[in-house]
Amino acid sequence: MQLHLPPMPSNYFDKQFLPTQGYHLGDDVKLISCDMKPDMVEQVVGSAREILSRRIVNEQILPRELKEELDEKFGHNWQVVVTSGQFWAWFTHLAGYCVVFKLQRYCFLVWRTKTCYYRKS
Repeated sequence: MQLHLPPMPSNYFDKQFLPTQGYHLGDDVKLISCDMKPDMVEQVVGSAREILSRRIVNEQILPRELKEELDEKFGHNWQVVVTSGQFWAWFTHLAGYCVVFKLQRYCFLVWRTKTCYYRKS
């Protein structure tokens, strides 16, 4: 069975992005979802842009590099997912510490989790 679907309008995904007034992110950034202060969003996007400018050949180290930089700047427990395609996610994050954005051909899902300490019994 073959499905015949009409083509998507060229501006379909533009409806999925948030307005970026008040942010200084650059024209190449699309904000998809945001629960983070604008100044922190700008720092996260700036870090991602700087890492991409290094011309990393191995894309697998891109999330690690960004996570390490965020851990150093803002404290531990940052999580980073980078994809060049579609993704669906369901996760928990600290309030005020989550942003999803598109930069160049990548989508970045960045969030922070709570620190958990376990006692040995």
